[in-house]
Amino acid sequence: MVAIFVGDSALLIGMLIMFLPLLVTELSRPRDGVWGALIVFFGLVLINGKDQFQGSQILAVVSACLLMVRLGIEVAQSRWHQLSEDEKLSLSSKKRWTTSFWQLQSSMQRLLGNLLNGIKFFWPNTKLTKPEKKWIRPEEQLPVDSLGHDKELVVQPSLEEKQTKGVKIGFEPESPLETPEAS
Repeated sequence: MVAIFVGDSALLIGMLIMFLPLLVTELSRPRDGVWGALIVFFGLVLINGKDQFQGSQILAVVSACLLMVRLGIEVAQSRWHQLSEDEKLSLSSKKRWTTSFWQLQSSMQRLLGNLLNGIKFFWPNTKLTKPEKKWIRPEEQLPVDSLGHDKELVVQPSLEEKQTKGVKIGFEPESPLETPEAS
């Protein structure tokens, strides 16, 4: 139980130290990210080995954590006293913190985008695609009438349509008796 509490606290503190260069650049130093990662690793070890620490071992872990917290407070106080008055005032302004959080957000978006691109690179593409034709035979040219229409595609009126319109069907020449001029 104590190992889990100390491990969770170490994870939180380690993550804060890792993000210190992104949020408060005035208080951060070049190796803060490494120290933050080590504290996160320490927290993970404590959480995973919670059953192994009993009795005097857990007392040693708690004592080590208290020493690390005390040294961390001294380092933070030393860094605070090294800041100029302008830097101390800028840390208390709302504009400075909103800018830092926007920068952190853009950094996280870029990191997640790069991670997703890396995952997509190693993830197999399971889409089934049709094989594309590599060579296509030319189509036959259909005969074309004088208007540019395909002869085979031109719709011819049916026999019934021709009869309803009064069109005579057949090739017989008209006799002179049937024409109105002959009468």
